[in-house]
Amino acid sequence: MNNSLRFLRSTLRTLGFVLAMFSSPWAQGSLDGAGSIMILPLIAQTGSYASEVTVRNPYNFTLQVLVFYTGGTVTTGAGLNFCAPLNIAPFSTVQFSVGSQCALPAGGQFGLVTLVENAAVPSPFQAFSRTQTPGGNGFSVPAFPAGALEAPYWGHYAVGLKRQTAAPVYQTNCFVASTDDPTPYQIRLLNASGNQIGNTISGSLQPYQMVRYLDIFSAVGLFSGDYSNVTAEFAAGMSPTAALISFCTVQESTFFGADFRMAQPSETRDGTRQREVDSAVFNLNAYTAMNRHDIVFRHPDYVRCFITSPSAAVLELRITSPSGAVVAGGTNVSDSGTFYTGTRALYQGFSDSWAVDIASKPAYFGPFPVSYTFSCFSGNGAAANSITRILNADF
Repeated sequence: MNNSLRFLRSTLRTLGFVLAMFSSPWAQGSLDGAGSIMILPLIAQTGSYASEVTVRNPYNFTLQVLVFYTGGTVTTGAGLNFCAPLNIAPFSTVQFSVGSQCALPAGGQFGLVTLVENAAVPSPFQAFSRTQTPGGNGFSVPAFPAGALEAPYWGHYAVGLKRQTAAPVYQTNCFVASTDDPTPYQIRLLNASGNQIGNTISGSLQPYQMVRYLDIFSAVGLFSGDYSNVTAEFAAGMSPTAALISFCTVQESTFFGADFRMAQPSETRDGTRQREVDSAVFNLNAYTAMNRHDIVFRHPDYVRCFITSPSAAVLELRITSPSGAVVAGGTNVSDSGTFYTGTRALYQGFSDSWAVDIASKPAYFGPFPVSYTFSCFSGNGAAANSITRILNADF
């Protein structure tokens, strides 16, 4: 059971709810895509496309979900719009048209939808949308938990973009949108070698605003020519503090097919899943002591930890798995090298705590204390516990 559902059950017990209402098994998804605030980044209601939204209630009580629509700046439905709420029966799903649910004005509309559960306790749910032509061609857009949307501190990237003037004609459109914070933004296009092509787009979003750039290649000043294998970089200048919703669509003109490409960060600002975990300065106080640092890694992953201070010459590092097995490092070793965590099945499906142990090398007897720092790098990101356990050295 994931932590959010464990918290939900605990809270309901505290509130005195009858736990028998949860007699059906909890749904376990292959991807953690549920939340109390869910955002569908792109919804369309035009002559070519229409969007249908599906929302699921995983609970044995009627779940009310509030619906909000943020229209694109060039549309007659621009800005924040309040829509009719949903009341979803236990263990049921509902589908709706945004045009009807939000009473959108006539004419072409595009924007994003925010769904907020309105229960007595946090009640994460799932949502999904399909945007297509009357003939069935189109694309799917998943809903993302609001907490998963990042500030583009190191940039967000949408890859594989193209423009082609011969049939089938391909066009790439890119979008930026804000939630409840204002944010500046910049857009650059990078070729396959990572070099910028065209100009830089700069702008600023007010809360609940969406801006679309039709034919992003023309928008950056590339008015002619075919391009492929291009990356769009979304950044936020010197103020990368607010979430930026950034994505592109690639459409073709023969069958009006399209796809949706959410821009993704290479490095996250989520403190619970840092790709690089850098420690504070710690002290090892005695030859017989060992400091144990707890870090959660998300399996399966490749990880490397090493002592980064000059004291690496006299200290050693060891990595212990959640099962207690030593997997890397050890006596006289200050760098674990890259190691494989193994699959989730090894630890009952949990991303659990691993131990980074620091002790003095056998040939070093002092003086103490010895100050040190260390870093861990991981592909999926990690979360470190700031509390250090002091144990007896055993390696």
